[in-house]
Amino acid sequence: MNRMKITPAMLEAALLKAVEAGLIPRRSTAQEQLQNRQVIRSILEAAVAAADDGDIRRAAAVQPVVGLPAVRPLLPEDDA
Repeated sequence: MNRMKITPAMLEAALLKAVEAGLIPRRSTAQEQLQNRQVIRSILEAAVAAADDGDIRRAAAVQPVVGLPAVRPLLPEDDA
């Protein structure tokens, strides 16, 4: 399967929207900016992985960002 690549434009657009939504601060240190960029890239990779085959379990397999706690996503069977 040919997975969509995360482009720099996609990453910048996602970062801008995250700032607009208040999910990440407008002003931050260089280290925080790098970490925010890694987090947003990880989110985009998870979304692309899930979109490729329609299964959220693939999104759960995306590598977590180093230094941040890993959180398992809620799956449909968790509601049962």
